[in-house]
Amino acid sequence: MFRGGRGGYFSAHYCLEGETLLMKLVQRMPRARDVLAGTRAFARDERGLVTVEWVSLAGAVVIGGITVAWLVLNTLITPANNVASNVQQCETSAAQHTGSTRNCQ
Repeated sequence: MFRGGRGGYFSAHYCLEGETLLMKLVQRMPRARDVLAGTRAFARDERGLVTVEWVSLAGAVVIGGITVAWLVLNTLITPANNVASNVQQCETSAAQHTGSTRNCQ
């Protein structure tokens, strides 16, 4: 036996009559029915869904931007070093021969 709402008792007898114990509890406790109805209404409500979609979209854009920046920066290290090396060689050569670095490009 289980103690129910409003001081009543439930037993297996209710199950034998075709009503489950859970159904009988929900019928006896209107607060539980209200909570269940509120939970269903919350799950079916789509008003906050647009906000969730925009947050997800903004997060994806930020992650995509970070990924692109990382890829670009990592692939430009070698070309940047090559340019720096070429400029340094040109400056050294020009300074030794002509005294001017105007022709280094």
